[in-house]
Amino acid sequence: MQADYAMMEELYNGLNLTVDNMMDKIKDAKDIVDKLNNWDIWDGNGYDAYRKKFDNLVSNFGSFCNDLYKLNNNVKISIENYKEVDRQSAEGLQNGV
Repeated sequence: MQADYAMMEELYNGLNLTVDNMMDKIKDAKDIVDKLNNWDIWDGNGYDAYRKKFDNLVSNFGSFCNDLYKLNNNVKISIENYKEVDRQSAEGLQNGV
């Protein structure tokens, strides 16, 4: 199977959508953890320790997702660069170069 522009753009868009969904899900998880701060659900001091670890995960998760967006942007840049090379090659062939 050979990659073409459409496939590369589909991969780029798919990864962005996946990361967007991951960011939404971590927000949903944060809302759930916030609701656990209730003596009827979680009594004792365990919640505070869990919350501290979860907050650390959330802050690192955002950085991780930002890195994925940046790396995925390289795919988009590559697509544009390849298109430009193809355009110049086609132009050169039309001009007899």
